[in-house]
Amino acid sequence: MLYVADKYMLTTVKTKCIELLRSTATTSDAVVTLSTANEFHLDDLQKESLQYIEDNTGTCLLSSYAIELNNDCVQLILMSEHLSCSETEVCIFFLKWIETQCTMQGKEMNTENMRGIAEELMRFIRFPLVEKAYFSNEVSHSKLLTKDEIINVYRYHHGEKRLLFSDKPRYPRIPNKNGQTLCIYRHATCNYTVQSCLPHALKFHLNRSIWLKGCIIFGPAETLNSYGRYQADNESIVSRNETVGDYYSEVEAISIVESTDVSDNEEEGRSIVESTDDSDNEEDSKFTFELTDDSDNVVCWEILNITSGTSFNNTVALTFKKPILLKAEKQYTISVRDIKPQTYLGIDCKSVCIQDSVTITFQNSPKSTASTNVTQGQIAGIMYSI
Repeated sequence: MLYVADKYMLTTVKTKCIELLRSTATTSDAVVTLSTANEFHLDDLQKESLQYIEDNTGTCLLSSYAIELNNDCVQLILMSEHLSCSETEVCIFFLKWIETQCTMQGKEMNTENMRGIAEELMRFIRFPLVEKAYFSNEVSHSKLLTKDEIINVYRYHHGEKRLLFSDKPRYPRIPNKNGQTLCIYRHATCNYTVQSCLPHALKFHLNRSIWLKGCIIFGPAETLNSYGRYQADNESIVSRNETVGDYYSEVEAISIVESTDVSDNEEEGRSIVESTDDSDNEEDSKFTFELTDDSDNVVCWEILNITSGTSFNNTVALTFKKPILLKAEKQYTISVRDIKPQTYLGIDCKSVCIQDSVTITFQNSPKSTASTNVTQGQIAGIMYSI
């Protein structure tokens, strides 16, 4: 109808068609609206639909219509600095789009045909920001990139900055709280366990806004002898032998001074944590999470259960009741306290952690009176979406 109205200059009919299209510009059909607006040079409608795609990129790129868009529309999307999904998701869409275009044009999926279709668009993909595993397993075998381009990205992964593709992160206007949940870990390994109810805290800031979805802490440690269940005037620490998997007490050898109350019926210098019934165990597994901003206003405060999260590599990932919007370049402090079980302790931690287009910079916090700082501690990382 729009084609006929435009061809025969039926102004009223064209206006009605545009109004109908405008109602779909901010829905899951935004990619269809973008295509139509681009074809008929409807600039305002094109801008509206593109902005919706930018703010809902993950959902829109999964549309079956997205992989059928023409080159001009795909370029409009890939050129945007405000896509609200990870660069890996952008790359997944791009490879599917190329495959679809080859099929639609009856062409074989080889390097020549793929680059013939997509070569002008490849420069808009920030390949250095694509997840390393996906790049290695999928992109490098897709026949899209040349050997030199693949090597260039691998060198970037190892610190070399002579780029053939941009590594500039995209900055969505509003992070997508329903987007893929990602994790950033700050530790390299762990070889101690610690028992302390005192606050573990870190200050941090981000290069871009994100939705904070949860925290990652170190989980309860195995207890192989009675000493592993002691809490002394000092923080109780057990060293883990990585080679043989044994644990041995180093309470006296390692001094991390933290005052704790010792009741009259406890031995001097240590208190034995005795077994309790199920209700006591449930209570013992709870701890307090708190997030404050640079003015020390409480952004989030929750009681979490250390046994209810998803365990991975001695850590526990715990999801909040609802996502929390964290703004770029604003200072926050994350803290956990009242952790009663003996837990692992991360070491060789990084002060700057980078994943995809997100950079998080950690700093020591005066709120931390336990053993957590930028190089070690109880706080392993965060869960987020962009």
